[in-house]
Amino acid sequence: MAGCHRREPDRVSGQPSRPEPVIYTVRVRNRGAAAITSPLTAAVYATSVPGVCGHANPDVSAVVPPLAAGAFVDLQLPGSSFANRGQYAVYAVAD
Repeated sequence: MAGCHRREPDRVSGQPSRPEPVIYTVRVRNRGAAAITSPLTAAVYATSVPGVCGHANPDVSAVVPPLAAGAFVDLQLPGSSFANRGQYAVYAVAD
């Protein structure tokens, strides 16, 4: 699956006093010269590190709508709270 890119989001921090649900905002941009007309999937991995193009068990995912060349969409994906306090690496993959 050539063309897949994995990016870690900007640093996100919070200090909740109790576990709270998480909402991930993922920006998917079409950096190509042509429109994307077929739906693709954006996936968030918070409990595992995905391969280059992700894997079959994301923590949460959503369908990305068709995008014109250069266009982007911001998706909000609701996630579960983390069981323990600490720092976590969160990955987003669109393919």
